[in-house]
Amino acid sequence: MGLSPEHVREKVMTRVGAFAACYQLAEAQEPNLSDQFLVLFEIAPDGSVSSATIEGGAGHTRLEGCVLRQILQLHFEPADLPTKAAFPFHFKTEAVLLQRQDWRSLGFG
Repeated sequence: MGLSPEHVREKVMTRVGAFAACYQLAEAQEPNLSDQFLVLFEIAPDGSVSSATIEGGAGHTRLEGCVLRQILQLHFEPADLPTKAAFPFHFKTEAVLLQRQDWRSLGFG
């Protein structure tokens, strides 16, 4: 069985400060930066993140690269099967808001 949505969310939230820093650095260069996108990633049975991509991208290579690097550095508990995850990001100038959504509707499984 793969990892639960709750476990994935909790682990991603441990990097909220790093995600905020990614956005703030990118926004300083491009004030009208798009502030939301979806990160799709797969967690291997050993707990490493084996792949990650951005959907609905902000169109800013530095921001997207920074967020993807943070996701790829995460390490989860081992599981019997790979876990596919979709995590929505919604940035604001003051802070990063990581929206809570129905994980199943985002293709988590």
